[in-house]
Amino acid sequence: MKKTITFTAAIFVFTSLIFANLTYSQKEPEQKRVERPPEALARGNDASGSNLDVTEYNESTSLSRPSAFSLELLGRGSLYSLNYDRSLNDSMAVGGGLSFYSSYIVDVSATVLLFPVYMNYYFTPTLHRPFVTGGIDFLFATADVQGLAPLTGAFILPVFGGGYEFRMENGFLYRVAAYAFVWDKIVGTWIGISFGLTY
Repeated sequence: MKKTITFTAAIFVFTSLIFANLTYSQKEPEQKRVERPPEALARGNDASGSNLDVTEYNESTSLSRPSAFSLELLGRGSLYSLNYDRSLNDSMAVGGGLSFYSSYIVDVSATVLLFPVYMNYYFTPTLHRPFVTGGIDFLFATADVQGLAPLTGAFILPVFGGGYEFRMENGFLYRVAAYAFVWDKIVGTWIGISFGLTY
């Protein structure tokens, strides 16, 4: 069961990232001519009095810097997680993360390995943009109790949420989000704050 879940998670993450790379590599920046109002044209005239021609690239920051590496405090990984995600287009991104915990108390040692896999949907292509997110946390836990056989378990936790992202032009990334975790018939809420870089 544990090997099956790990294999499925790995296939999902790598397939999503490969698709993201193919999508981005086939997309070329589009050019658009900016319609300038008369007062802007008056300010934009050069010394000879002719109008300056202004052209911009119609490309959002998420496509000019499609990859993001971030540290999330709290959030999907309970206390922390290291995450990587890649933009598919202006509206969608897929990603995955890693979180690891180990503790020893008296005669009991425990190890927890957590893999968040997720997809974000953004409502606008601007630098400041709200988003909703959904995914699955793959959790693997091992407990060793002195005098007893080791206990192991694998769990799947659906995660949903939404928040705000600020993706600066210089590459800095900031996110804040609220999450809902589904465990059996229990729904718990949590928050997360992310800091990272885009490239």
